[in-house]
Amino acid sequence: MSDNKPALVALDWGTSALRAFLVGPDGAVLEQRSRPWGILSLPDGGYPAAFASITDGWPVGALPAIACGMVGSRAGWKQVPYLALPCDPASLAGALDQVAIPGAGVLHLVPGLLDPAGPDVMRGEETEAFGALEALADADGEIVLVMPGTHSKWVRSANRVLTGFSTYMTGELFAVLTRHSILTAVDRREPAETEAGDDAFRDGVRAAAADGLARRLFSTRALTLTGQLPETLAPDYLSGLLIGEELCSALPLHPSGRVVLIGAPALTRRYALAFATLGRLVPAILQEAAVRGLYRIALSAGLLAPRPGDTPPC
Repeated sequence: MSDNKPALVALDWGTSALRAFLVGPDGAVLEQRSRPWGILSLPDGGYPAAFASITDGWPVGALPAIACGMVGSRAGWKQVPYLALPCDPASLAGALDQVAIPGAGVLHLVPGLLDPAGPDVMRGEETEAFGALEALADADGEIVLVMPGTHSKWVRSANRVLTGFSTYMTGELFAVLTRHSILTAVDRREPAETEAGDDAFRDGVRAAAADGLARRLFSTRALTLTGQLPETLAPDYLSGLLIGEELCSALPLHPSGRVVLIGAPALTRRYALAFATLGRLVPAILQEAAVRGLYRIALSAGLLAPRPGDTPPC
C-alpha cells in the first residue's frame, strides 16, 4: 500500500502547459493538477506566481521540488545547459540546476539532452524516457521509445542508457499545413476515432509509404475536390500522410530492438494503427511517464531517501 505522506513536488513544465504532481515517498501520485501555463502563456507574476498557484495548499517549503521541460530552456525560468549523450538517470541527477522559489526554497531543474550526432536536442522527453524504462518489466537490451507529439521523438536506449534520438516535426507540420497552406480548407479538428476516419487515415499512411510525402500532400486537396475523399475525413487522411512519412523515415534507422509508444491514448492509438497498416509489429503502449522519471531522478540526486523494497508503481 502506498504511503500517503507527501515527499516530493514534481513539475512537468512545457511550452503550452504546466502539470504538477504531489508525490509520496514510494513514487505514488497523491494529487495531480494542470494549468495552461506553459512558458509562453504564464499568468500575471510569471514563473513564481504560476508555481505558487498550482502548488497552493501543498507543503512546498518542506518538500524538495523538481521540474523538467522547457522551464529550463533559454526562454524558461532559468536556462540549464544541455547534457550530451550517452545519459542515464544518475547523469541527469548530477547535472541538476536550481532556481530560487520566493518563500519556498529552490526548484531543481532537469537539463535537456544533446545528441551531437544529429545534432538534435530535447527537454522533458529525457525524463519521460527514463520514466518509461522504469515502467517496463524488462528494459535491458535495445529499446526504441517513440513519443508522438508536436515534435515526435524517437529515442534509442541500450540497457537503460539513452544513446541517441531523432526529432520529427509531425504535429507541428499538421498545424502549419492546415493554417498556412493551400490545405487551409481542411477541417482543423483532430482526426476522429471512427471506422471511416480510420480508413482515411490508413489510406494516408499507404500513400506516404508508396510515393512519399511531398508528392502526395496535394492529394489531400485533390481528393476532396473530386469527391473521392469527404471533406470531413481530410484531417484523418492528412494525419495518415504525415505519420506514415514519419514511420517510413524512422523505421529503417531502427532495424532492431523493441519499440514502445509513450503518450496520450488518442495519439498513441493513431501511431499503433500506422504501424499495423505498414505491416509492422504493433508496439507496446505506455501512458503517464514523466512523473515516474522525475521521481527516479530525484532519488538519484538524493532529494529523496530510498526505501528498501519499494519500486515506483506502474
